[in-house]
Amino acid sequence: MNTVIPNPHDLLKVALRRESLQFEQGGAAVFDLLQSAPFVVVRRARPRDEWIPVGVRGRPRSERYGGWLRSDSVLRLYDPASLKKTQPMRSMPSFEALRLLQKLWSGTELEWGPVGSVGFELASGAETVSPESDLDLLIRAPQPFSRDFARELLECNPTLPARLDVQVATEAGSFALAEYAQAQGCVALRRLGETELVLDPWCGSTTTSA
Repeated sequence: MNTVIPNPHDLLKVALRRESLQFEQGGAAVFDLLQSAPFVVVRRARPRDEWIPVGVRGRPRSERYGGWLRSDSVLRLYDPASLKKTQPMRSMPSFEALRLLQKLWSGTELEWGPVGSVGFELASGAETVSPESDLDLLIRAPQPFSRDFARELLECNPTLPARLDVQVATEAGSFALAEYAQAQGCVALRRLGETELVLDPWCGSTTTSA
């Protein structure tokens, strides 16, 4: 596992050793949270030698803790694309939306999968999804696609039993698919520590229209 470089939004199952986890706040309380579900999500930040930037979800949806994990404590990596093939143990609207979307997007060659509460429950088995949960997705798109194609992807939105929230990750940063699907204009591209309005979210250009 030490040879694998995790990407932002990947979920990591970790060996719980206090010396291998550092958190900017929360301390012992965060470590206690990990006892029931020893999973962290890789966050977008500059790496530190042998340390991976990670986040831990608290019990409330709004509660998040940022920290660092030693790379030799990773037991297993779950990327979003692999998680969409995992069979959920419960019936929930967002799980049903994921099942339907696999059929609707079956003709595309995109690398995509669930993140957020759906991804976390599929990886960990912890019951984090509620009947009101959105279906949060990540598309990894190293190559550009058009705004017309983005609109085609989102045409299924009204037919799904859960709200769809899709982020697209490029080498330049990440952005919201729904924002890019607008006919024209800039999109908010999230990079390391900043957000910039750009026309082309693949190169970060403010002058080239998509």
